[in-house]
Amino acid sequence: MWVVAFLQQYGFNIVIDWGLEAGFWNASLWQLEELRVIQQAITRLVQVFAGRPIENNLISVIRVNKSGIAESPQNTIRICNDFMNAAMPQVAFVHEFAHAWDYLNGGKFSNSLSDFRGNEPGPTAYGSGPGLGTWSTNPRDDEWAESFAAYVYPEYIAYLRTPGTTDFAQEQRWELKLNQRPEYRNSPQRRPGLGQFHKAYVALQIHGPFWPYVR
Repeated sequence: MWVVAFLQQYGFNIVIDWGLEAGFWNASLWQLEELRVIQQAITRLVQVFAGRPIENNLISVIRVNKSGIAESPQNTIRICNDFMNAAMPQVAFVHEFAHAWDYLNGGKFSNSLSDFRGNEPGPTAYGSGPGLGTWSTNPRDDEWAESFAAYVYPEYIAYLRTPGTTDFAQEQRWELKLNQRPEYRNSPQRRPGLGQFHKAYVALQIHGPFWPYVR
């Protein structure tokens, strides 16, 4: 199938759940639109990675029959039943890719981010960083994954800033919470938004120390 070959070409191992088994045809959990969205997301990743294969088939993509949008235990991206109900499913895929890529690199991307970015908040309420969000916990791995997703998809931030969208109210509550803290009250950084240090950090992990964003 076209999307299987495409994913394998760029370093992803998609788990096929369809075909003949003991003379019977196994229908797939995959929906064609899900595969198309994943192809779009990987096309964007390939552009960001300048056409290089990504992790040499160490990341698997599977379809599971469970509620939720997507998840990424270790180096496996699981696409769940509600994937296409996400406002931007391609961003959800890239977010989970960032988790899997972090795992394959020993967690160094998420663990070192806070030292690089200082007190700059993460790009979104969900990825704001420990102690800065509107949830009881905002783990550093989601700060990394949301930063990576916002870097790959700048239109994700534009969506979050749009009144009337599903996540707009959550982002506004986060901004009000941050503005209650003196160190952020007069910040020129618009939120949600990918700050200069988060942007530079993601670029550093992708491109290396000679990329123009890295100072």
